Amino acid sequence: MGKLDCKGVKQDSLCITDMAAAKSGHSRSADVVRNRTTLEFLATWEKIYNPEFKVFESEHFKKQAGLLTFPETHNAQMIREGKKEDPHMTKEEWYRQLFEHLSASKFRSSFHLKQKDIAYIKEKGLDVIREHARDFIAKREAPAVISNDGKQTPMRGHPVFVAQHATATCCRECIRKWHKIQPGKELSQVQQEYLVDVIMTWIEKELSHYDSQM
Repeated sequence: MGKLDCKGVKQDSLCITDMAAAKSGHSRSADVVRNRTTLEFLATWEKIYNPEFKVFESEHFKKQAGLLTFPETHNAQMIREGKKEDPHMTKEEWYRQLFEHLSASKFRSSFHLKQKDIAYIKEKGLDVIREHARDFIAKREAPAVISNDGKQTPMRGHPVFVAQHATATCCRECIRKWHKIQPGKELSQVQQEYLVDVIMTWIEKELSHYDSQM
């Protein structure tokens, strides 16, 4: 990215406050970052230049874009339709809460990787398994309309299938209930990556537990 002149200082950053002030004569950065187009641009920029960007959280910011209730700072909370009680919850805290709830479910907690699943993962490697997860989510969960929703994910046959049932990412109805992503609309790339990350987090936990028992 080329150097930008912000208040006479050349730098590798965009000054939202100055951009807003230049247009209105006074700083209205809060109004600017409420705009969905602005948020989409900033998210794209962050994905390219910021390796620590919290991708999955940005989708929840965008959902509230344009609303008067949308937070006015870049530290805005990621609220999952009331499920996220703490407005300042981090990704780590959200995952801890999610996995605690999953472990408390008799059905979800009954799923575990078998020896052949673990052997398959170690043979292929986690990067390959992640690509498999991306493919399964894109083809089986991402479409807006799924004729066999609730039956699209086998109970066995691949480690990702087992992980999907364990993490409630196996169908759009389970995704709605546990992850608060509504059905009837195609999943965005950010939403898909979030689901894949949940799946892989569970798989890594299973591998860690298995290795600790060896």
